[in-house]
Amino acid sequence: METTEMKQPFIPVISVGPFYVRFPRLTNLLLLLGFLTTGFAFFVLQEGAQPETAVYMLAQIITTIGYGDAVHPSYNAQTFLTVYVLLGALIFTNVATDVFDAAIRRTEIRLDTTLAALRERLRFDGKKPKYPSKYLPLLSSVIILGLVIFIWVMFFAHYESCTCSYGSTRVANCIDGPQCKVTGGYQTDIHSALYMAVITFSTVGFGDIAPKSKLGRCVGSFFMIFGVASFGHLVSELFHLIDDNKNYHRKKSRCTREVFNLIDENETGWISRPEFLRYMLLRQGKVNVDALRQIDQLFDEIDANRNGRLSFEEIEGVMLD
Repeated sequence: METTEMKQPFIPVISVGPFYVRFPRLTNLLLLLGFLTTGFAFFVLQEGAQPETAVYMLAQIITTIGYGDAVHPSYNAQTFLTVYVLLGALIFTNVATDVFDAAIRRTEIRLDTTLAALRERLRFDGKKPKYPSKYLPLLSSVIILGLVIFIWVMFFAHYESCTCSYGSTRVANCIDGPQCKVTGGYQTDIHSALYMAVITFSTVGFGDIAPKSKLGRCVGSFFMIFGVASFGHLVSELFHLIDDNKNYHRKKSRCTREVFNLIDENETGWISRPEFLRYMLLRQGKVNVDALRQIDQLFDEIDANRNGRLSFEEIEGVMLD
């Protein structure tokens, strides 16, 4: 009995071109390291900021929170920061582009997963096999964000229940310790710490409540980045869950006799392998009917000799110029 080997999908490897195209992740890492190192050196050496304050400000720039509570730049510093932030926007745009590419690849993986699930169902005589709940990624995101918020709230509600701060934000005549409250120190309770966490992680950053102590800004710098990433991941998972639900109903509406008859152009009551390919692309929402018709028209226009076949040279002459 002959066995048919499953061919591995061909994935083109980029071996030529600029460095940033061949090594996008390494490029992003080097750009971010250079960006952060430059900013840290500027805040410490030029503005005289303490290292923890410099890290705190960089965390605000990266996450776009912008409390605006720990820096009062000079005229020259404003010029530098104008260029620095615009340069940062370009760097993060490049990173975002790679993230979007990853999201597109995730969509392709989702199609592979769907097709694998259909094949698996055939193995189970049409019964749907058990898979992990589709809500697990969302639940994991909620737990991670909840844990980050909990740590943030507990730390700032206790460690920074009252602080006189330091540097440019220090309260005049304030005395740290038991007399902090009566001498006008910054006060934070559980309610305000929770408010600060949500406003911070959602990158709103009003700036009315922000970390004030040295340790608070060090801890806050780390949890700003981790919290914003966790919040973004939760929003992403929620989006995918809603999108998957919509796609389910869209696919259901496409799995109809009308769609089948549209693909079965010869009206034979069955479809061939090429027609099945068109049907699956249409059903999965990868193309629409108009796109299929335009592809057919394009084939006819490229096929100048009308032999029903296209060579690579014919395709290259039209599509790869």
